[in-house]
Amino acid sequence: MVITYHGETYFKLQAGDLIVLVDPANQRSFKGANLILNTLKPAPTVVGVDIMADGGTLWIDHQGEYEIKGIEVRSWSVGNDRGVEKTVYRFIMDNLAIVVLGRVERQLSENLQEHLHGADIILGPAVKTGGWVRQLKPAIIIPVLSGGKTSQSLGKLVIKKKDIIPGKTKIVCLSS
Repeated sequence: MVITYHGETYFKLQAGDLIVLVDPANQRSFKGANLILNTLKPAPTVVGVDIMADGGTLWIDHQGEYEIKGIEVRSWSVGNDRGVEKTVYRFIMDNLAIVVLGRVERQLSENLQEHLHGADIILGPAVKTGGWVRQLKPAIIIPVLSGGKTSQSLGKLVIKKKDIIPGKTKIVCLSS
């Protein structure tokens, strides 16, 4: 799997011909995507067409259970902030369990944390990486909204299940 960061909370995850976009910034990026996950509803990117009409893209912006082309997705609403619903996701792709926290600003309920616990990779707000997110015991945390490049930032993360070290949490910063 290849994970690239495109700023804010926008990620592209690709495994072979499967493509998942998280909070894409514009409609130009939709082409070729099998799954688009939005952590905010309404999404900042407005969909002007029925993207399911192309026969291969599923747009999710609320809680539920979904499956498309072998990608299993579960999502939960984590509240409404000034008319914007926030959703977190857990999905399996390329045998990796990935959690998307988006713009979550507070600790999640214990019940929800149980569903998210033990993910291989968490994409979450940088300010949370030192706190409760570590309690979820992911193998890798990729911070979002981190404010730019650091000397340790990577252009992309290429990873397979065999690269995951259980019980060790590693922070990987990606540059946009």
